Amino acid sequence: MKQKITALLLAAMLMLAICPTALAEGGNVTISVSDVIANPGETVVSIQVTVVNKSGGEVKITSVKEDNNSNIFKSITIPKGAEKIKNGESVSLMFPAELNAYRVRNYSANLVFKYTIDDSLPEQESIQIIRFTLPEANAPAATPDPSNPAAAFRLSSYDPNGLIVTTASGKNGGKVLVRLPLMCVSGPVMNIKVAPKLSTSLDEFPFAIERVD
Repeated sequence: MKQKITALLLAAMLMLAICPTALAEGGNVTISVSDVIANPGETVVSIQVTVVNKSGGEVKITSVKEDNNSNIFKSITIPKGAEKIKNGESVSLMFPAELNAYRVRNYSANLVFKYTIDDSLPEQESIQIIRFTLPEANAPAATPDPSNPAAAFRLSSYDPNGLIVTTASGKNGGKVLVRLPLMCVSGPVMNIKVAPKLSTSLDEFPFAIERVD
């Protein structure tokens, strides 16, 4: 009888030891780096990150730093979209990162992403390896010449919160919400109007616009 009681007590103690660990892990949060975008001569690159939250709670990325001695970045900015990632969401974000210096070569670094679930401590972390190459400073730039009035704006693939804007899609006869975030590269610019050309051709813009906000 005493042996049974002892076994039950040991089993209960083991369960108490395991449960807090399971709760602290908070389920599953996946962080991955898909790309690093660098424009010739610019000391700020954009790190494209995807976060999949299946933790059961709300995820907040609290810091991003290098964990080795590469000393590539002066700072990495956390976008607003990374401050509140709801359970079940999968978001793509742009993290602006300022370089310590612009040198044309291949780079490699380990980035440590720290985050909380429902603002609970301790912080958890995910380590991601990034690799990218800085192009020659005199290479053709992706950004239009700001001195050209026709190029005062360009399409941007992410919004002010750092969230990636996905390509619109839909079925024939259905309604599609199209987002066109714009980045100002020369200003000030006012009273901007976007008027896609309507056509019945499949090679041109095929949508009838009902509302612009």
